[in-house]
Amino acid sequence: MRSVAVIGPNADAVSIMGGGSAEVTPYPSATPLEALREAFGPDVHVTHERGCDIDRSPRPVGSVGLRAVDGFTVELFGGPELDGVVVDRSQTERLRLFHFGVPHPGVEEGKWSMRVQGGVVTEETGVFTFALAQVGGARVLVDGNVVLDGIASP
Repeated sequence: MRSVAVIGPNADAVSIMGGGSAEVTPYPSATPLEALREAFGPDVHVTHERGCDIDRSPRPVGSVGLRAVDGFTVELFGGPELDGVVVDRSQTERLRLFHFGVPHPGVEEGKWSMRVQGGVVTEETGVFTFALAQVGGARVLVDGNVVLDGIASP
């Protein structure tokens, strides 16, 4: 065998169980496409075509197709308007953040804010749709311009 064609969006995504609280992220994780390439080795050419998407949800930034350039910097402030002391700073590769209650022992409920910054590279050109799921207020800015305003229009 000299070549294998893999077709479908889930071939190049780690997709285990459901989303939200049912989601499990294994460590280490590999997509089926990565596993096939490793199993067949360098002598077999494995190609992939995404085909049609079956998931109606937008892909999280940092997932397949929306690569984080250097990850994302997450800053947690001890004030409600990106003010106060930065009580925590971390890095993440994927923008799918869940917080139940206060996200850090250094902040009070309802008296904290978070800023996430980073760059994204797409694997293909085209028109992109941004989505924001939130509890409370949030905004999405691209190059300094508000593209989703969950504070003015929750």
